[in-house]
Amino acid sequence: MPSLDEMIDRLRRGDPPIEVDLRLDFHSRLLGEIHEYWLSKCAGRTMPDRRNLDPTELGRLLPYVSLFDVSHTVDGIALFPRLAGQELERVMGSIHMRPLGETLAPDIVSRWCSMVALVDAWKAPVRTTGVVHHHEKHFIHSEVYIAPLAHDGLDMSMVLVGTVFTIPKS
Repeated sequence: MPSLDEMIDRLRRGDPPIEVDLRLDFHSRLLGEIHEYWLSKCAGRTMPDRRNLDPTELGRLLPYVSLFDVSHTVDGIALFPRLAGQELERVMGSIHMRPLGETLAPDIVSRWCSMVALVDAWKAPVRTTGVVHHHEKHFIHSEVYIAPLAHDGLDMSMVLVGTVFTIPKS
């Protein structure tokens, strides 16, 4: 398995590059609030149990929140969108409860799996920023928060994802 530094370097050298922030220096206040919610569910553990999350508690944050099941496979990580927030679907299209390979290009699925693999290796939330690489939407910038969730208290089985998309002013 590659080291944490190698995983980050691979994302940064991608096309387009993904910047990784392990310190969680949020530009979006919404993502900071999603992180605070995640922290409130940890209850002294490394990561919350997925059963402790209640999407109804997120209120106005819910459109920015997605939940992905994480499966460990021979090839790495597979993701299944259990809940896709309106903000994510506004940019990426309808992905809710559909295998990602049926809705997104393989290179995008691979990038997402690489980001989740980084969270799994780090055992803590990660913030990423970059340019959207989907259907010629390269003018849209993303800030993404990915936080691990457990099923048995130890191993990551799901991720909580917060997404905020912006169009920079020229």
